[in-house]
Amino acid sequence: MEVGPLDDEPGVLVANGAGASGFPSRILPENAEVSLSPFGPLIYTADGYRPEMGGDLKYRRPSVIRQNFGARGSLLIHTFLIAKLAFGFLGRARIVKVPIDKYYLNKYNLIMQPLDRVSSTSHIQHSASNILFDSHTHIHFPVYDDDRDEVIERAQKANIKMITVGTQLTSSQSAIKLAEQYPGDIWATVGFHPSHTVEKWYHDPNEQDGVEPEKFDIAQLSKLAEHPRVVAIGECGLDYYRLVDENSIIKDKNIQAEIFFKQAELADKLQKPLMIHCRPSKGSDDAYEDLLETMGNLETSRIIHFYVGSIGITKGLLEAGFYFTFGGVITFSKDYDEVIKYIPLDRILLETDAPYVAPAFYRGKRNEPVYIIETAKRLAEIKNTTYEEVVKATVENNEKIFRLHPTV
Repeated sequence: MEVGPLDDEPGVLVANGAGASGFPSRILPENAEVSLSPFGPLIYTADGYRPEMGGDLKYRRPSVIRQNFGARGSLLIHTFLIAKLAFGFLGRARIVKVPIDKYYLNKYNLIMQPLDRVSSTSHIQHSASNILFDSHTHIHFPVYDDDRDEVIERAQKANIKMITVGTQLTSSQSAIKLAEQYPGDIWATVGFHPSHTVEKWYHDPNEQDGVEPEKFDIAQLSKLAEHPRVVAIGECGLDYYRLVDENSIIKDKNIQAEIFFKQAELADKLQKPLMIHCRPSKGSDDAYEDLLETMGNLETSRIIHFYVGSIGITKGLLEAGFYFTFGGVITFSKDYDEVIKYIPLDRILLETDAPYVAPAFYRGKRNEPVYIIETAKRLAEIKNTTYEEVVKATVENNEKIFRLHPTV
């Protein structure tokens, strides 16, 4: 393999085909520097492993390989690479030479990939002249207390608008407060999450500092729901995934259904859409089936966030007028591709569900609204359409459902 004139031909890198994974990728900055290894060109970050989140990627110089492994280790690595190239060890190598702006990092944040092995939308750059909506985030949660303004500023620079979603009374109040502070960028929902309705409720420290459960109070929730910055009721719904106590499953399901229906009635009364959390028990569509029955004849708009249903139940939900959100999980799992292809684009919204489930490149990190760009790229690829069409359609869906008319 030839390692090209890296110094005397700026903007061009040469790489072989080894190590390409086909996972969603990220474009490299022009100042990327690489070194050879048995697996092709390696990227060295400031800490030796992966880029810092939210900033420019910084790479160690190739000399670092000698500092880390010593002259003998460096010699062994380069000798191993030569053997690989000469004898096809670890796969046949091939030379690829393209402009640096068409090279990408794979999900492991290390190995460079040739253009024909990466996502067809990975090279797309989001233009800040276009609005993009994060339809379901939790930017008001305590996990952002130390740097919330910086997170929101990153979203503002990319022209990302967001709906921050309440999960109980106190978090709904926090969502409204934040929406008041950023009237052109953030809207709120108020609701009571199904996981908070049962006796053995789930406590998430990212969501609330205290460990005491809150009591559902429809009167207090109704007052919050009338606030002008509130655009939907929820997140509320049915969650059977964590119902594992056989002695209380029926009771817990009934409680969830009762509290959900009261919130659905409130949404119908105020003519505000429902932001629904619906999670079936493993390997089934049971919660979605019960959702259809629980909704009855209510006419309010309804959005199922983080949708995981089968094609079969999706048909019924589409006929009933539901919308669906998809988030970062679609960038690293193909389990959702078939359903996404089936659902019309005019029924799809984009979400981060931040701080949870960051897209592939940021996987394992705290999620944030600006990462919605990566999900939009992947959605365009699955739907076999352009990134611009995904942006246009999902923004129009948000404006229609939530009756929003944001400006650039």
